[in-house]
Amino acid sequence: MAKTQRLFRSIKPYLVWGMPLILAFFVVAGGASAPGLSVHLLLKAVGLIILLASLWTGGSFGIPGAARPFLALAGAWICLVGLQLVPLPGGMRQFLPGGHDIARGFSILGEKTPSLPISLTPGQTLAGLFMVIPPLAIFLLSLRMSWRGLTDKLPLAISGLGILTIALGILQLAEGPQSSAYFYSITNSGSPVGVFSNINHQGMFLLMTLPFVGAVLGRARSTWNSGDRDVGPLFLLGTLGVVIVVGVVLVGSLASYALLLPTLLLTLTLIIGRRRFAGLRWRITVPAVFLLGFIGTLLGAQPLLDAFGLSTGLGEADSGLSRATIWANSTHLLGDYWLVGTGLGAFPEVFPIYDRTTEITEVYANHVHNDYLEWLIEFGIMGGALLVIFFLFAARETVRVWRLQGGHEVRIKRAASIAFWLPFMHSFVDYPLRTPAIACFAAVCLAIMIMPANREVRVRKEMKSGTKPERMSRQVEI
Repeated sequence: MAKTQRLFRSIKPYLVWGMPLILAFFVVAGGASAPGLSVHLLLKAVGLIILLASLWTGGSFGIPGAARPFLALAGAWICLVGLQLVPLPGGMRQFLPGGHDIARGFSILGEKTPSLPISLTPGQTLAGLFMVIPPLAIFLLSLRMSWRGLTDKLPLAISGLGILTIALGILQLAEGPQSSAYFYSITNSGSPVGVFSNINHQGMFLLMTLPFVGAVLGRARSTWNSGDRDVGPLFLLGTLGVVIVVGVVLVGSLASYALLLPTLLLTLTLIIGRRRFAGLRWRITVPAVFLLGFIGTLLGAQPLLDAFGLSTGLGEADSGLSRATIWANSTHLLGDYWLVGTGLGAFPEVFPIYDRTTEITEVYANHVHNDYLEWLIEFGIMGGALLVIFFLFAARETVRVWRLQGGHEVRIKRAASIAFWLPFMHSFVDYPLRTPAIACFAAVCLAIMIMPANREVRVRKEMKSGTKPERMSRQVEI
């Protein structure tokens, strides 16, 4: 163990590039909620290696106290999924949601109801359980790293990933619907999806990169001394932000349009500071209103988007499977399974029973397109309770981050908090966090929010004084 610790410390200077590379891998390989088998196994294998390495080496730092509730919630969720896989006696299972229909089916066959789990699709539930490995692994690895090791190169790397996926999307547009640049066979052909299979997830990823561009811009602005040598980086960073905003518009995702304005306003606070932002609120109001009007035009003018060759993701309305229709049918499903749920990943198999559309098409609903409703359908009231507790702890960390006073470290934390909440807002109309790329990105953002920015300095001082480094139990305000 001591040799492993020494090895970890010897490679620690190079880990500033480790996290950007690891996150880049999960973003590139995890752009679909249902990747192919080989990609699925690769994601789980890499995630498992990272998870075991983080647990085995222990890193140089203990788990911050503020992270322990989230790890406990993750453990509780794993236990909940495990309970959904435990076989129950047939006589007990028939009294749970869906059990009567199952018992009647076996009765028609003249057989006794066997022992069955709560999950209606145990195989899908087990597969879904393993997909939590990548975000959990990258979250734990982030907590084991030093602040510098985690954040030194990460903001620029995240911005670079945004630019690369925009460039890939432009290539996809240039080559047309049959472009070889698409990563997935089931995708929004003819749209600039980048490394993702879905335009909404591409737009969400780009939005999540914007606050980090703002944090780097804010640091450059704070050190600006009007010299020519500082003008170049400011111009490049500003151009980078503009390109990402244009990329969000080109994607054609309604959810991204709706979240673009609040994301830009919050990012602006990172660039100029909250106090100056408050002083300029009247000057910002006018362009914000114009931008809001532009977004409203995009939201309501489908022909305008079609004229530019863009998609809003509303094409499913013609098939009878609009989001409103799926939500309405899913509420009936929730009404039957609110107690213990259908099991993780069971929705695509169970929903057709409740689908009241009479038209037969090739389009089917693989998700509710409201992840909170789908979560309740899958996990019942226990899952709902875990979700509420998670949001309470996450909200507490967010409030703490925005109350901190400091320089670039605080900007990075605030950028992470903005990026963290974006996919949760998007989840009201979609399922971004079921995509490994966005789930891993959000996990890193949560770790940045939690990690004490001065932990490395404190540990070094304690080691020099001959005392045992303290396990950080709470967020350190700076």
